[in-house]
Amino acid sequence: MNLHGCRHRLFAIGRPFSPLYSLIMVLRTSFYQRGLLRIRKVARPVISIGNLSLGGTGKTPHVMALAKWLLSKGLRPAVVSRGYGGRAGVGPLVVSDGENLFCDAAISGDEPYMMAQALKGLVVIAGSNRVECAREAISRFGATTIILDDGFQHLRLHRDVDILLLPAKAPLGNGRVFPGGELREPPSAMKRATCIILSKCEEVEFNKLELLREKVHHLAGNRPVFFSRTEFQGVRL
Repeated sequence: MNLHGCRHRLFAIGRPFSPLYSLIMVLRTSFYQRGLLRIRKVARPVISIGNLSLGGTGKTPHVMALAKWLLSKGLRPAVVSRGYGGRAGVGPLVVSDGENLFCDAAISGDEPYMMAQALKGLVVIAGSNRVECAREAISRFGATTIILDDGFQHLRLHRDVDILLLPAKAPLGNGRVFPGGELREPPSAMKRATCIILSKCEEVEFNKLELLREKVHHLAGNRPVFFSRTEFQGVRL
């Protein structure tokens, strides 16, 4: 059985549990919005870039593009990442101070290490306690802007801008929440976003993009919807 077939079979098994998981995520969001769970603010603006689906939206290139743009404006951004696949733990784990790398990918996780290696001047800090990671970036390294990597579901840290990425080829996957589908939250969560970016638009016929934008714009409560494309630049060993 191919990978697509395996996913389809797993989603079919998990489908009965999707409504329960969806309810849990809706209640969690409601608790934060009502103040039953506390949202923490830090002393600098926070820009979150995240997904609604389990993956495959091109999040890391967008985080890097934003960081590169902020650096070009003379600012000092810091990326705060969970560090999946590494051993960052609660953190804060300083991956880079903008000049030096302090750990390898096995400890930080692949994505934080890659971003730190690729962008000179970018502070990268990993850890599950992203409030403390952000505070560390500000107090110790003078970060002027915090980029919250994969932050759409991390409601504990207040964000000033919430960018949500959806893959243009299948923005909502099969429309179901995990474990019956690819979504981390129900589609109504899109209304929390400041704006939405339909990513990997090179995979969709050009004449279909505007119709897709209108559909997502409506489902997201009239949030602004933008397009992005991913272009291959080269290979580095």
